[in-house]
Amino acid sequence: MAGTISRKDREVLISEIQSRPAIWNDADPNYKSSVYVDKKWREIAQIMRRQVAEIKSKWKNLRSKMRKEVLKMPKTSSGDPVKGWKSSWEYFDMMYFLKNVILAAHAASSLTTCQNSEDESDGDTTMHIEEKPCELHSSLFDAPVLSPDSEHSHHSPVPSNRQNSPSKRKCSKRQYDQVDMERLELENKKIQILQQISEADKQFMQNATSTDYHFLMSLLPFMEHLTLSEKLDLREKLQKHVSDAYKKHEQMQSTSTSYNHEFSIGTQ
Repeated sequence: MAGTISRKDREVLISEIQSRPAIWNDADPNYKSSVYVDKKWREIAQIMRRQVAEIKSKWKNLRSKMRKEVLKMPKTSSGDPVKGWKSSWEYFDMMYFLKNVILAAHAASSLTTCQNSEDESDGDTTMHIEEKPCELHSSLFDAPVLSPDSEHSHHSPVPSNRQNSPSKRKCSKRQYDQVDMERLELENKKIQILQQISEADKQFMQNATSTDYHFLMSLLPFMEHLTLSEKLDLREKLQKHVSDAYKKHEQMQSTSTSYNHEFSIGTQ
């Protein structure tokens, strides 16, 4: 059944992958287990009646598109995505569970790039500062030697480029201090980003490990094909069933509590 993949198949693929965090969540304990992950891919392939390589390719394209959509989300002054922003991409809401994973990977990649730039900047700055004392040292030996007479009668002007050597030295020191300040600001920014990701991951992991959450999300692809009237009717039925089950649960809890209380009185 290779070839083009329908919208419904894409929705099923997204839903099935979401219910298997080991495939996409690097915080999952089985994420690095190739045996476990391969097994999950085979399960999805069997459900969709397609080859593993084909659904992997489809997922790669979907994930790549989602990454682009997430990274173009408008940010607040603190760097957090603006709440309420909607993408025009039809699968954005279904794949929103990838948002924090994508942002975390992007932040880690950006910090690595910044760190490499810092290292290169440190090397250039050090070399720049080390060269300056040589220039100052050279100016002392190159300056003209004055006789005692000429010292009182005439002062030979020191070449302007050597007069400026001390200021160059000061300039280099200021540049070095500026680099230190930028590095400090960058480190603070790193901490802020990691804290934001950590807080977001707490809520994210609660959803990612909830079987109830994944069950409800697995119904989404099918509900989207219903009309508004059909959706309202289905919601009403679901709410009634959940309400009845919850009331029954509360009654059982109440009965159990009452029985335990009476039993404890009778044994006194």
